[in-house]
Amino acid sequence: MSRFWDEKISRVDRSPNWKQNREDFDNFKINKEQFYKRMDNITTEQIPDEKLNLDLAAGQNKREGFKGVDEWPGSDIVWDLFKFPYPFEDNSVDEIHCSHFIEHIPMEYIEVNGRRKDMLFAFVDEVHRILKPGAKATLIFPCATSTRAFQDPTHRRFIPEQTAYYFTKWWRDANKLDHYNAECDFDFVTGQVINSNWQTRHQDARTFAYQHYWNVVDDLHFILTKKVIPAK
Repeated sequence: MSRFWDEKISRVDRSPNWKQNREDFDNFKINKEQFYKRMDNITTEQIPDEKLNLDLAAGQNKREGFKGVDEWPGSDIVWDLFKFPYPFEDNSVDEIHCSHFIEHIPMEYIEVNGRRKDMLFAFVDEVHRILKPGAKATLIFPCATSTRAFQDPTHRRFIPEQTAYYFTKWWRDANKLDHYNAECDFDFVTGQVINSNWQTRHQDARTFAYQHYWNVVDDLHFILTKKVIPAK
């Protein structure tokens, strides 16, 4: 069969009336011209869009239901995540997962679109650019007060929970940080992975310990949601 004919069959299987259309095709009750005409009347709105979920820096541990983006040759999309921009359109990605990558981002300034910025901001700005409005990105990394943050000699950043504020425009504006040249503007929530030695302790004890001691929290999660800008 021609590639065009194969595409028509694929559209049959994804359309709301796929059972009747498939029966017509399989039993040759209509000819190809009639089949083409029927398929051309299926609008793009009737065909559900496939979600684009990305696991950035997935390596060989890609999350199920996501496309892996990494410089590892076996990745779904082979890309150096230190190279900007990423090969995705603005507002095109439904969800991003990124585990244990941002602590490896070099503490360097680079120029992106004529603006000099820290590489962590360059990364978060790029995540913001490609996410759809209302979509989320989950970033997982070692807590700055855990030895996990320092044990790997390739770690370049040590990130506390408060860093999430810098990914919001209101915080940067309030602190007059325009010179950071950051463009992202997220809503966020944070999460903690409690060290096993503290998991059975009372919540008050854990909270006090987290604020004063080391190795109470192993990892942190930033769940960043791209804000929806109301239509004017």
